[in-house]
Amino acid sequence: MSSRSVRKGAPAALAASLFVALAIGIASARAQDPPLPVFAYRYGRAAVSPGQDLQPPTGHVVAIVRGRGCGEGVTLVAPPGSGEDTGHTVYTVQAESDAVDPGCGVPGEPITLWFPTARRMADAIGPWFSGSARMDATAGRELPFGSVLPSVARD
Repeated sequence: MSSRSVRKGAPAALAASLFVALAIGIASARAQDPPLPVFAYRYGRAAVSPGQDLQPPTGHVVAIVRGRGCGEGVTLVAPPGSGEDTGHTVYTVQAESDAVDPGCGVPGEPITLWFPTARRMADAIGPWFSGSARMDATAGRELPFGSVLPSVARD
């Protein structure tokens, strides 16, 4: 073999190697699943009892996981075109994961909702898991407000 034929074959071999590497890279990229979101998005109807919507219908909602406020959302009256929820109080809330906010969402931990405008706490709506899901909430009795003021003693 002459050195001239080796020089002509080298670019072809290099091109073939790059083509194979590129094909393998594309195949592995296609095989990967998209990343999961790092939050739990929940939505559903907010009621005090079956057939009795949460009042007032518009306000804030706080997601509580492991005793911490781990996300916020809103309540509102479902607009026309919302199916069976039309005209009823509904909520949306996003609860962060432990990876984003240490001490928050861990798979399987219950999510509880606090409706400060209505002064009501809902029973656990279900477990924390990444992604979105409908979970209707039933708020308990109205909680009385209490004030805790710091005090200083001169001892």
